[in-house]
Order: sequence, then structure tokens, then C-alpha cells
Amino acid sequence: MKVVRYAIVLLIFGAVAGGVLAYSNDITAPIIAEQE
Repeated sequence: MKVVRYAIVLLIFGAVAGGVLAYSNDITAPIIAEQE
């Protein structure tokens, strides 16, 4: 049962981390494009 809970936490953490990465990429992409 502990393994299942650990897997769920990993999935949620991965989803949150992926969302943050996509969100920050959305913000930084225009800034990087302007510098070039």
C-alpha cells in the first residue's frame, strides 16, 4: 500500500513539475526571441 501512495505522489510531482516547466517556458520563450 505504501508503494501505491509513493507512486501517486511521484505522478503528482511529475505533473506539477511538468506544468511549471511548460509555464516558465511559455514566459521565457518570447524574452529569448527578443534578445536574438
